[in-house]
Amino acid sequence: MSGGLWRTEWDIGTIDKDPQLSDSWFCRKKYEKKFVQVLQTALDESDSPSFEVPCATSRWGTAKGMHQKNALDLARQVLTLWQEILLAWESRGEDYSI
Repeated sequence: MSGGLWRTEWDIGTIDKDPQLSDSWFCRKKYEKKFVQVLQTALDESDSPSFEVPCATSRWGTAKGMHQKNALDLARQVLTLWQEILLAWESRGEDYSI
């Protein structure tokens, strides 16, 4: 945090025990689209001209230049998406096609 601006970082490294989880499930178009929506929402809701996403995938990344509320909201949205992906992965009830 600098000058009152916050950053949000995410990385699934600690939960990624099966390469199929990150190689197939996190990269599915369905989840990539939802992730883009998460980032777009963060951009739309941020009133900071310093907001930027220098690197990001649904599996890891950084967004910075946000006010505290926006940074926490983004972290919650990424976590919610991850929970959705993990629930689908654990239930394996979804179509396996990427």
